[in-house]
Amino acid sequence: MSANDQAFYLIAVIVCLCICLIRALSEIETWREHRRRSREQVRDAMQSVAPVAGRRK
Repeated sequence: MSANDQAFYLIAVIVCLCICLIRALSEIETWREHRRRSREQVRDAMQSVAPVAGRRK
């Protein structure tokens, strides 16, 4: 295997690892956004069913 072949394979491996890292970070960001929206929906739902102060049944 020549030095040029080794350099090519090294660059190919680095590019693949960078792509994997970018995809993983994108997935984490998607998950965080979904979690944030879910928490907001739960908070809004809890506020809509919370009893009004001073109101009696």
